[in-house]
This record gives sequence, structure tokens and C-alpha cells, in this order.
Amino acid sequence: VMLKVHVGCGRHPAPLRRWFPGPEPDPFFDENILTALYGDRWMSIVIEEDGHALRHAFAASTIGATGLRDIEPLFGYAGPLATPDAPADFLIAALRQYSAVCRDSGIVAELVRFNPILQNQCALDGLTADLVLSEPKPVVYLPVHADAAAQMSSYPRATRNKVRAACRSTNVRVVEKTPDTWSRLRQLYDRTLEATAAASHWQLAPDLWDRLQHDRRFVLFGAMQAEQLLAGAV
Repeated sequence: VMLKVHVGCGRHPAPLRRWFPGPEPDPFFDENILTALYGDRWMSIVIEEDGHALRHAFAASTIGATGLRDIEPLFGYAGPLATPDAPADFLIAALRQYSAVCRDSGIVAELVRFNPILQNQCALDGLTADLVLSEPKPVVYLPVHADAAAQMSSYPRATRNKVRAACRSTNVRVVEKTPDTWSRLRQLYDRTLEATAAASHWQLAPDLWDRLQHDRRFVLFGAMQAEQLLAGAV
């Protein structure tokens, strides 16, 4: 049986749902989210053979004036996903085929960030001697509780006190993404990057800011005081 390769530009190829039925295991695999974040610049690939499949999504960028491209991780935590119990020989062949597709597209390097909850790196770990997975930085993730009281009780006392103090002095709500409010959010974001000495790659591209503002699937939650945005999250 020969490997079959399906590639979609700005969308998932049709065979994906046969192997990976919805809902998606994480928002950053979702076609609508990827389109809102990247427009039509992202690609999705499905490689299948004899009852097994591997999927991956990526957005390639040009490397200066070299004519070559590389792939930075997508926003969030994604990475390749394989069907359950996919054997090592299939995964090795699928990864080699994926490398060939990238090579034909002028892509010479990729940095993958896997999903710490899905643990999707485990299927690839140790497949071949030349496939080495680097240890990541620690990632903290917390359960989201069904109600605010349960969420508050999960915090340390000092954190609970800070949250209560903030709630008394601000009003946290969904905020309309007006031009003035959105400009204020961008100012707060830039100040946060400056205060934390964040690297330049954490700057968001202007077209991404535009899509986040105008796409209704992205909602702005703001901490408001006297109708001024003090903090926000999209």
C-alpha cells in the first residue's frame, strides 16, 4: 500500500475528518481558528496508509532573500497528531514523506511545539536515532472550574486576596472592540512586552491584530475602571 498525501491551503483537506472526526482536541487544531490567526497562509497535511494517518498544520515564512522558507510553531500548542496505535514503520514513512513535501516547497527547517495535554510528542519519541526531541521549558496549565467559587477556592490565599481586591476596584466584562478600545489594548500589549523585556518575535503582526479585532469568534474581556481598559485578554 502506497502512502497517500493530501494537502490543503487555508483549510484542512477533506480526508482529515475520516481519520480525525470532530470536535478538535484543542482550539489550535481548529480550521476556523487557524484561518482567523493566519488568513490563508497556513497549510494542513494528511498522510495516510493502510488504516493509519498522520496530520499536521503549519504556516511557513520566507528566510530573507534566500528563496527558502522555514516553519515557526503555530500559536498555542499543536504539533502532529497520529491515529491511535499507528505503528512505528508507518510513522517513520509518514515523516519522511512530510519532509519530502517540505523540501519540494523550499522549506528547510521547522520548529514544532507539541501539546502538553495531548502529549502528542510521545508517538514520535525514539522512532529513529536521528529524531531527537528537546526537553521543553516547563508549562503550567490549570483546570477550569464550572463556577467562580470553585475557581477561587483553588487559588492560594494571597492570590484570592488579590483577585478580590481587583474585583472591587474594576469591572471585568466583555468589551466591544471599538477602535479606541482596540488601540488601548495594543498600547497595553506593547507596554507589557517592554516591561517584561520580551523578545521581538512576541510582537503581533498588524494583519493579525486586524483579524483579531474584526473576527467575531474572538472576544475581548477587559478589566474596566471608569470606562478605561486597564487590562485585557482576547
